[in-house]
Amino acid sequence: MRNRLLGCRRTCPPLSTRCSDSVGPNIGHSSNRGTEDLNPERIETATRMALEAIGEDPDREGLAGTPRRVAEMYSELFSGLGKDPAAELTISFDEGHQEMVIVRDIPFYS
Repeated sequence: MRNRLLGCRRTCPPLSTRCSDSVGPNIGHSSNRGTEDLNPERIETATRMALEAIGEDPDREGLAGTPRRVAEMYSELFSGLGKDPAAELTISFDEGHQEMVIVRDIPFYS
C-alpha cells in the first residue's frame, strides 16, 4: 500500500533511505510545474462561474470572497508541486536503536 501511495514502480527501500530511483519520472525536477504557474485570477473566475452555474450568487453575503479564498486554497494546496519530494520526505535523524522517538512542535494544517 505504501508503495502505491508513493507512486513507486517497485518495492521501496526503508524510509530511512531515499526512494528517488523508484518514483515516477520527473518528480521534483525543474520540469515540474510549481505555484508560479498558478493563475489566481483564472481560478477566481472559474470558481465564480462554477457558483453561477449551480444557481448561486457569488456576491451574496454567504459567498462573498469565496472565489478569492478558493484561489488562495489552491495556491497553498499545490505549493509543493515544484519541490523535490526526496528532499521534503527525508528522515531528519538516524538513530541506531529500535526505541520510540518523539518529535515535538511539528506544524500541522487542516
